Amino acid sequence: MNTISCLTGARTGLFSGRNHQSPTDRDAVLAGRDRGGLAHSLLGWVVVALLGLMLGGTGCKTGDVTPLTADETQPYMSVGVQPGDMVRINFPAAPTMNSVQQVQSDGTIALPLGGTITVKGKSPAEIEKEVLKAYDAQLVVKEVSVSVESGGFAVYVSGAVLRPGKVQCRQSMTVLEAVVEAGGFAEGRADLKNVKVVRQQPDKTTRTFILNLQKSLRGEAAEPFFLRPSDVVYVPERFAFY
Repeated sequence: MNTISCLTGARTGLFSGRNHQSPTDRDAVLAGRDRGGLAHSLLGWVVVALLGLMLGGTGCKTGDVTPLTADETQPYMSVGVQPGDMVRINFPAAPTMNSVQQVQSDGTIALPLGGTITVKGKSPAEIEKEVLKAYDAQLVVKEVSVSVESGGFAVYVSGAVLRPGKVQCRQSMTVLEAVVEAGGFAEGRADLKNVKVVRQQPDKTTRTFILNLQKSLRGEAAEPFFLRPSDVVYVPERFAFY
């Protein structure tokens, strides 16, 4: 009988040890649970913060629009003859020498009787003086007239447009007109608030303009941005969840 009681007591003590913890043990377990909950809460906050940073760095956020000066809002007027222009040279006393020459990439044109002269950046009157100087010995009547037919200039449009590539500007053109020439914005993809124009400066450095074209497309008053030769227009895509 004593043996049975001892076994029963031992079994009861074993199960009591499993199911009933001391106050110190319970506090330790609860503290562990609290630490685990805090860790999960911190992890959740970090995930939300990272998601916010991701969204903040995408096309959903409007960049700092570049303030425009009078130079960017005025139509571009080319200074002197440029490569690609057509130069017409007429000799009233010697019409057989008349010619039409295209300005080459190095800024020169070929003369009717041989040789070349540099005309880039010069006015028609300045070119006339150069031609007379080159033909001084051959001309009896020192008279020549020069006229220029502008070939325009090229800009480049890329990004979320329908036909990215080179756009030839026959006259002064705004960035919005250049995008239209490139087929227009890609509907639903183009970020109209962050259109960029990269321009090469005279010192060979580049400057980037950030433009918001949404106002213009809505019919609201907005300053036009006029392009210059070799400007690069980039239309970024908007960030979207799928």
